[in-house]
Amino acid sequence: MAYTGRGTKADPFIVNNWTDLMSLCHIPNRWITLDPNAEDKVMDLNDTGYGLWKDFNMYSNITGNGWTIRNLHLGAYSIACGENDITGLHFVNMVGSGPAFSGGSNFTNCTFSGLLTGAACFCRGTEFLYPVFRNCSISLTLHGTGQDVLFSGKSQLLGCRLDLHGDTEGLQLTDLGLLNTCSIGGELVLGSGELRLDPVHGCCAYMLEVSGTGRVIADRAANYMVLADASLLADTLDVELTGKNWHLLTTQEMQDAEYLIGVLGFPCTAEE
Repeated sequence: MAYTGRGTKADPFIVNNWTDLMSLCHIPNRWITLDPNAEDKVMDLNDTGYGLWKDFNMYSNITGNGWTIRNLHLGAYSIACGENDITGLHFVNMVGSGPAFSGGSNFTNCTFSGLLTGAACFCRGTEFLYPVFRNCSISLTLHGTGQDVLFSGKSQLLGCRLDLHGDTEGLQLTDLGLLNTCSIGGELVLGSGELRLDPVHGCCAYMLEVSGTGRVIADRAANYMVLADASLLADTLDVELTGKNWHLLTTQEMQDAEYLIGVLGFPCTAEE
């Protein structure tokens, strides 16, 4: 069925297939709603025969309504985003070898999963245009070959859950960006490079199991207490958590709200 609507905020395009979404989402200052009444809310690109052979622009405001885009093969290309809002849209089994997203979209309540090879960069922003992820779940398998920045530029992650797996020669979570009230878990094998956990700002909990022979470094001050479970870092690693407000705690201590708030002054409520 062809799309309906005029693409305005009051009368958005109603879309239920990948062809229409691709043809419309490059238009700035337009609104797209993925059909909330569809029985099957999956766009499987393996079924459409698409894959993706070039960059495409996602400049429209998109209300995903729980739809899933599956098997998006980016190669070395990116999804270029504008200053738009994307909510409730799920990207499953993405495959790429460059930044999956570039530009300045606001993603809210979205999920992302997939494989990054070569340059393990998930998103790239600039000083003035950068993506913001709010309450998103990001699960990535990495096969990185360099000292990569996962969320580059001033990318922001607020209240997100990260699950990282695979192997990488070296990795920096962010260079100029912001992570706040995020949890970071998974299992990584680190080569001879560095895993840089900072700069980080506020209430982030690390339950990331790391093995290998490289260095795990956090030598800059965080705004608030940032936690890591010491038992998850292999003895073969060179660990330098010297930045102010970093604490190596046991899993039991991390789950003890009275200890976190009363002893360390951890700036979160017991519910968090």
